[in-house]
Amino acid sequence: MISRLADVVDRALTNIAAMALFAILCAIFWQVVSRSVLGTPSSFTDELARFLGVWLALLAAGAALGRGTHVALHWMADVPGSRRAALSRQCAEAAGLVFAVAVLIVGGLRLVLVTAQIGPQSAALGIPLAAIYTALPVAGVAIALRSVANLWAARHSATGSSS
Repeated sequence: MISRLADVVDRALTNIAAMALFAILCAIFWQVVSRSVLGTPSSFTDELARFLGVWLALLAAGAALGRGTHVALHWMADVPGSRRAALSRQCAEAAGLVFAVAVLIVGGLRLVLVTAQIGPQSAALGIPLAAIYTALPVAGVAIALRSVANLWAARHSATGSSS
């Protein structure tokens, strides 16, 4: 069940990241057109592209983890089916889980709460910066969910192959 939920979240992350990338391309295109053709550069497109880039990077990291294209200790896992390969995958998943919980979820939530209390807004768009920083805990939850699903699957495949 956790694996199915993680798959749904992975698909959602991929779709949202694709939309963010498209929006970034549109913002940059409009910036070029407004500067070169209209002679008056748009005041919000640079900030919009930057904020969407933050969301894109964090959500794409979660989607990459779901596809198995995340950073791992490949030098330890070069021998398929070996104990070192299984241990390497489990260590990478556990490290990803610890990072997601400690840095992205806990640290991200603290950053969002402090920023929401202070109340700064972006200069050009006028949106609360806490909304931008919300990308941290959102990505953290997605990464933690996928890491738990991968650890669960690795544990069950290890116990299934030894019995």
